[in-house]
Amino acid sequence: METKHTLELEIRDGIDIEVEVEWEWENDGIGLYEYWGAVYIDRGYTYAVPSSIYWDKTGFTKEEIDFIEKEIDKALARWSQDVKREPREPEPREPDYYDNDIGY
Repeated sequence: METKHTLELEIRDGIDIEVEVEWEWENDGIGLYEYWGAVYIDRGYTYAVPSSIYWDKTGFTKEEIDFIEKEIDKALARWSQDVKREPREPEPREPDYYDNDIGY
């Protein structure tokens, strides 16, 4: 998922930097696991992680580029909170053994 963000910095008068960020979704859960004979599920947390970042560096000095990239790094945490996950269709599942008309 790609989003565009505008970074307003006071480097020069009237210059706003448009940053294009492509996000991926990651999850830190381990899924099903067994502990002393009991089965548990760790769903974890799903969060957005930047996979690519692009902005036009044309016309900036090396010092300005370093400053802008530090500001982008600071803004990524804030921008990741604004990224919305698109809803997915539920996957069809196979009928279970207990899915029958008998009622148990």
